[in-house]
Amino acid sequence: MNVKYNYIPYGNNINMNGEEVEQVSHFKYLGSVKTCNANCPIDIKARIGMAKGKMSDRQDIWNDSNLSTVLKMKLVKIMVWRVLLYGIKGWTLTKADENRLTAAEMWIWRRKLRISWTEKRTNRGILDEVGVKRQLLGEIVSRKLSYLGHTLRGIGSAMTLQVIEGNGEGKRKVGRQRKQWYDNISDWTGLSLVEATRLAQNRATWKKMTVLTAAGEEEDIIFSLAFK
Repeated sequence: MNVKYNYIPYGNNINMNGEEVEQVSHFKYLGSVKTCNANCPIDIKARIGMAKGKMSDRQDIWNDSNLSTVLKMKLVKIMVWRVLLYGIKGWTLTKADENRLTAAEMWIWRRKLRISWTEKRTNRGILDEVGVKRQLLGEIVSRKLSYLGHTLRGIGSAMTLQVIEGNGEGKRKVGRQRKQWYDNISDWTGLSLVEATRLAQNRATWKKMTVLTAAGEEEDIIFSLAFK
């Protein structure tokens, strides 16, 4: 499928109804930060900042000894993770972004336990005390794969499917290419877009693959689902 895009580089003038449209490097739309080059780090940093702010605002809850640890963990996921993970389905994650999110997850658990960085506690020790494994990246993987499966089955916006499957005309720039949205899926599952499209038609199989991928299973186990 070849889709034509009218790409206007940032810095060119755009006129609409005789008026020049102001161009900016980034703006906020429905709570998510959009940039002129479609990069995600600004939005990710903004979400992390808001999540940390929410965590600090509810310090009275984390200090309440009458609340159990299990209840506090549920409140963290409801009140803090919900802020942090807003808009993640559209993120294209680099390794630096993943490290940034993992660090934010550990900051949240340290804040909940009221452990200062000066205490020099290891991340492993913190997770053992909380009684969980690293979960944030797995949650992101699960949500992105669920969204992709929904899209590849033709449910929802046709434009989303067109963006994923379409190829723009023109030549690519010389040098290392920027990571694209589907590159995350390919890295996590080892599936090409054609293989993922075929696998997604079976909702039960796709759901099983999503669970395995989010849990960090090996690619060969996931790949075998596509060729059962």
